[in-house]
Amino acid sequence: MISNQLPANPMQVLLSKLSEEQPELAQLLTTMQQQRQQQTSEAIEPLDAEIHWREQSEQALSELKRAKAVNNRLLRIVDDLKEALEQQANFEDALAMALGACPDCWGESVDCPNCAGRGRPGHFAPNPAQFNRWVLPTLRRHPHLLNGLLTTRRQSN
Repeated sequence: MISNQLPANPMQVLLSKLSEEQPELAQLLTTMQQQRQQQTSEAIEPLDAEIHWREQSEQALSELKRAKAVNNRLLRIVDDLKEALEQQANFEDALAMALGACPDCWGESVDCPNCAGRGRPGHFAPNPAQFNRWVLPTLRRHPHLLNGLLTTRRQSN
């Protein structure tokens, strides 16, 4: 026996759960559902309404799965970008310490609370461990660079 009364709309149940976890996605699905309801004729027989409701539910569920997959891919991309940005910031901080520069602005910002724009390389004492890691290998492989710098400095004095 087919009941004339439809069960609770699973789309509403999904939207309710989704609004807690992914409010933007819930809003998108709500808008899509409203558009579909506007396109649907109001004179549908009860049995046709149930079939139509089931089709809509299946289609909404399929769209939800696709949207969730896209959302998960985007979240992974954001996480990867955050990790890359953190690694870059750590590298820049280490290099600034090796060169005795301000790690916040490298002496490029007069508004910097750390150095007031004076923190170009050499302003602070270099961190010996970072200097040995990042600068010393270059000076060892290319000692003429250091000799050339000392000669240039003596000539300018």
